[in-house]
Amino acid sequence: MIKISLKSKSYLGLLFTLLGLMVVMPFIEIGQSLMDRSIVSIFFLLFLVSSLKAISTRGITPKRKYIKWLSRIVALVAFLSDITGIILDILIQRGKVPGLTDQLSDVTNVISLFAYSLLILFLIIFIIKDLFSGQKVTADKIYGAVVSYLLMGVMWGCLYAAVSTINPESIIKANGIELISFSEAQYFSFTTLCTLGYGDIIPNNELTMVLSNLEAIVGALYLAILVARLVGLYTAQVSRDKFNDAIREIEKASAETREGFQTIEKELHEK
Repeated sequence: MIKISLKSKSYLGLLFTLLGLMVVMPFIEIGQSLMDRSIVSIFFLLFLVSSLKAISTRGITPKRKYIKWLSRIVALVAFLSDITGIILDILIQRGKVPGLTDQLSDVTNVISLFAYSLLILFLIIFIIKDLFSGQKVTADKIYGAVVSYLLMGVMWGCLYAAVSTINPESIIKANGIELISFSEAQYFSFTTLCTLGYGDIIPNNELTMVLSNLEAIVGALYLAILVARLVGLYTAQVSRDKFNDAIREIEKASAETREGFQTIEKELHEK
C-alpha cells in the first residue's frame, strides 16, 4: 500500500481547492451579484488557508523576515478588502447608507484581486524553489508541479478580472459583450495559459494583450523547464539507484569471497 506523506497531503489540499475554484465555481457563479462575490470570497478564503498550511507543512516559508511580513500584509489586505467589498455590496443593495456607489465596491474588488495576484506570485516562487530542491522525483514534487501550474492560471485570472473591473471593455467576448463574472476571466486565463486560443474571449486593449502574451510565454517555458528538470532528476535517480545496486552486489560478492577464504583457511588449520 502506498503511503502519502503529510507533505504530499498539504499540496493535495491546495490542489483540491484550486480544482474547486476551476471546476465547481463556474456552475454556481451566475453573474455580477452579491452571491457571486460571496462565493468567490469563500473559495479564496479556502485558498488562503490551504496555501498557509501547504507552505508551513513543506517548510518552504521565506527565511528573510521582511518577505514574511510582506506576505502577511498582502494576505491581510487581500482578505480585508474582499470582506469590505462584500459589506459594501450589502449596504449598496439595501440602500441604507446614502452616497455609496458601485465604484467604491469596485475599488475594493480591484485591491483584493491585485493583492491575491501578488500573494499567488509569492506562493509560486516558494513552490518552484521547493520543486528544484532535492535530488529525487517524488509524489510531493508532482503535486507541487501541478499546483504551481494551476496557480499561474489563477494569478492571471485575478489580473484579468481586476483589469476588466477597471475597464470593462479591456476583455470582451467575440460577440462584443463584456465579461460578467470571475469564472469567465478564469476561463480566459487558462485557455491562454494552455495556448488553446478558442477566440470566444479576446483581449481588447494593449494592457490585456501584453498580459495574455506574457501568460502564454510563461506557461510554455514553465512546462519545458519543469519537464526537463523532472526528467533530469529521474534519470540521475535511476543512475544512482543502479550504481548503488552495483556497489551492493560487489560488496555482497566480496563478503562471500572473504567468507569462502576464511572457511578454506579454517579447514587447512584443522588438517
